[in-house]
Amino acid sequence: MVVQRIDDKVRVKRDRTKLAIKQAMESRWEEAVAMNRLILQADAKDVEALNRMGKALSELGRYGEARQTFTKALSISPNNSIAKKNVERLGLLRKDARKRPQHSRVPPQFFIEESAKTVVTALLDPAPESVLAKMSPGEPAQLEAGNHSLVVKNTDGECLGTLPPKLGLRLITLMDGGNRYAAALTSVGHGEVRVFIRETYQHMSQRGRPSFPPKSADDFRPYVWDGAYSYGKDEDDDAFLPGMDDWDDSTDDGAPILGRSRRRVAATAVGDL
Repeated sequence: MVVQRIDDKVRVKRDRTKLAIKQAMESRWEEAVAMNRLILQADAKDVEALNRMGKALSELGRYGEARQTFTKALSISPNNSIAKKNVERLGLLRKDARKRPQHSRVPPQFFIEESAKTVVTALLDPAPESVLAKMSPGEPAQLEAGNHSLVVKNTDGECLGTLPPKLGLRLITLMDGGNRYAAALTSVGHGEVRVFIRETYQHMSQRGRPSFPPKSADDFRPYVWDGAYSYGKDEDDDAFLPGMDDWDDSTDDGAPILGRSRRRVAATAVGDL
């Protein structure tokens, strides 16, 4: 009988955790806060639930509560990298920081990489930490041509940085020729911003011109990391997607290589910022 009660508690916690993760993946932040709070009522020292709730509170613009929640997680697990990074990040916000309007996130399918049609790159001249602290992976971004550079902005119109010159000038030329592109953030923090860019339309006049020429036909590899699934575990997932510093100079960023293929698949992590 005792064993049965224990099994029931484990099952209930597992089901609630799955639901909390699902709610977060669907940007249902109010529901995610309520579900994680319910989990914490049964186990106040559940660090993963604290991290998930801190993330949800942060997305809702309740920055003070979010920082308190991450601080509590850090007091329970002093080496928890997710809690530590978020306490630092939220500490950069001014006390009167305004809540950003909630924006829909791009679907995970957006991050399926295709040869010559997608790229991940770090931005140059990133925005101040006070701006970046309010951003999180998965948010859509906008590409805007400037003076001989391609600027990346958030959905509020704030500049997040610029693309590397070679890549920026190439895309400006292709966009002037009729191509269209979409972008989304893959990692933000520590003064660095990485974006994923996808060619969404190729104009007839640009046929035969790849947007992002790979170094070789075997250049794309699938990557997976625990943070994409665990959501809130103590993982050091600074980069949500392995990136490429320029369109013709790919790097692995230390991500585990699981194999080689013409496509690289990655999921957006939601437990880390």
